[in-house]
Parts: sequence; C-alpha cells; structure tokens
Amino acid sequence: MDKLIENVNTATILKIKQAIEKHGLHNSHHEKYAVIFEEYEEAQDSAVEFKSKLQDYWKLVKNNQYGDIETRLDELLILAKNTAAEWIQVAAMCGKTIKGTTDKTMLEKPGLKTKVISCGLDVKAGTKYMTIKFGGYEWRVLDIQNGKTLVISQNIFTHGLYAYKTKESADDITWETSALRKRLNKKLYNRFAPEEQERILETFVINDGNPHYDTSGGNDTVDKIFLLSIDEVNKYFKSKKDRIAYSLHEQYSESVYWWLRNPGKDKYSTVIVDNEGRIKIDGVDNINTPCGVRPAMWLNLT
Repeated sequence: MDKLIENVNTATILKIKQAIEKHGLHNSHHEKYAVIFEEYEEAQDSAVEFKSKLQDYWKLVKNNQYGDIETRLDELLILAKNTAAEWIQVAAMCGKTIKGTTDKTMLEKPGLKTKVISCGLDVKAGTKYMTIKFGGYEWRVLDIQNGKTLVISQNIFTHGLYAYKTKESADDITWETSALRKRLNKKLYNRFAPEEQERILETFVINDGNPHYDTSGGNDTVDKIFLLSIDEVNKYFKSKKDRIAYSLHEQYSESVYWWLRNPGKDKYSTVIVDNEGRIKIDGVDNINTPCGVRPAMWLNLT
C-alpha cells in the first residue's frame, strides 16, 4: 500500500505541475473551492456510474447469467481506473490551491534532506515552476516521469572553464572528454551525503552535435550529473527571460553566461546561454572563457 501511495503522490505532483503551467495559480479561495468542487463532482459521477455497472454485474451473477459477464468485468475495470484518475485530479487541485506551495508530503521524505520550497511564479520571467531543496541547494523541477524528477540548479552553482589546456585539447573537446564533466561527477557528486547520492540516478545522456555548424557532439555518456543540451533548454525554458540565471557568489551581481553541453562552431567552443537568456549557438572559447555552471540530474524522490 505504501508503494501505491507513493505512485499516487507522483501522479498528483505531475498533474499539479501541468495545471499550473496551463492555467496558473488561483486568484481567490472562492475560485479554489469552485475548481475543487468541479473535480469532486466529476469523480462522484464516475463513482456513481461504477456503482450502476457493479449492480448490473451482480444481477447477472444472482441470476446465473454468465454469457456476457466477462464484458461486464472489463467495463468495471475501465471505470475503476477512470474513477481513480478522477480522484487523483481532485488531489491535484487540492495541492494546487495550497498558497504558493504543493503538498510537502509528496516530495519530502523522512530522513532525506529534500524540501519543497515553492510552486509559484517567477515574477521576472513570468514563468511558473516548482523548486525543491536537495543537498542544501535549491533546484528547479523541470520534469517528472515515472517517479523520477529532473532538476537543474535554480542559480549558477559555480563558475569555471569547460576544458583545460591539456592533451584533451589536441582532440575534439566534447562533453565526454570535458574537464567540467569530470568535476561535476566527482567533486560535486561527492558533496552530497550518502543517502542523497543514492537518490541521484545514472542517466544515459545523448550528446547531439551543433545543429548549425555540424560539429560533432561526441559519444553519448552515462552520468549522475550533467549539463542541459540546446534541445532540453528549448523544451524546459519557454522564453529568454526564463533562461536568465544569477550567481550565488557575491562578486557576480548581474546575470551571467552558463554552459550547455553542445559543441559550438568548432572543437574549441561550446554553446552557452548568455546573460540575456539567448542561446549562443556558435559558442564561446571553452578553454579560456569561464562561464556559469547549472548542474542537472534525475532524482528518485519516491
């Protein structure tokens, strides 16, 4: 039963996220009540229909009429699933109405330093999203799939070069061979407590090349921590303003560039998001130009 409740929680979180992205937050408690009640009535209607079909099934059983009974059972199964889905929708609307937050029991687990911070609005970007606390840092939730949660650091985590002037620079510099990949998957990964490391999933990372310059992205990799690609940024960040990022370090008072993992126009350049949220497709010098780093990872929070 505990596992089933966890799966219900995961489905509810996904519905909350989808509802906020599509309709935004509610403006008043009257609106909140109306939305919850509407979903409740739909769930009740589904339950009433299930009860009616169940009574039909009982009539067949009572009268020993088994010729069409399997069809009745199939109908009951479909209706039961639909009714369960309707009640998950009710739960999602209840979670959405909590002022600025989602139901904390959904992502906060006993003994795990994970805390839902908000499920609200970025005033600067006009974008709605959820953030969580994990490993002492704030992370923006990008996606939830089958109990797995994709997150990226809400702010610029650190600053650094993508690659160094070593023998690697004699070959094509890709995400696979970059010094930054090694730092994230060793130094950063080791900052997390053992129980947190268990939550960080290995991810098969597809390393596409540059769509404009045909620069190779190199081999695909398996990573605990990675950088987003051009396609992923376009998928999860809906506007330039939404991509603008700020550093946690005091010496950077304004928005800063941050690395993606795609190659730029040649092997010595890597694509970045600039300080105005634009994707610089030709990239910047990856050996001499330090840029901000926003790590991404898939977490198991169930």
